[in-house]
Amino acid sequence: MNVAGKNRPTLLGNARRPRGAVLVVAIACLVIVSALLVSAVKLVALGRKATDVHSWRIQAGWLAESGLERAAARLAADAAYAGETWTLSAEQLGGRSGATVEITLESVADRPDQRLVRVQANYPDHPHHRVQENRQAVVPLLE
Repeated sequence: MNVAGKNRPTLLGNARRPRGAVLVVAIACLVIVSALLVSAVKLVALGRKATDVHSWRIQAGWLAESGLERAAARLAADAAYAGETWTLSAEQLGGRSGATVEITLESVADRPDQRLVRVQANYPDHPHHRVQENRQAVVPLLE
């Protein structure tokens, strides 16, 4: 007996299936897949950042070494050379970023014929996103 729509016969019989459960499962799957994709994107971004920092460190190291060589050459040409801030453009470095290399010199105690050269290289030349490498060496004055 059908009273007010109760016990309405269906093709599959009287078994009732919760129609909303399928939608809930589908949404849960989408949430899980989205979370996995966001995690994967974050991992890729972290890997990229680590690779950038590693390459910046290598470049800054080479710039610091170049700063020592530059100071030695300048001292050989002029014993009064007192240091400088050497600024390199992105074009000079063949890349996307420039750099700064600060060269300072100090007298060496009890050795008037030598100078202590300190070099600080910053690459890229950005106030927050950069690597700093320091080097120092004692350089003899040529007469």
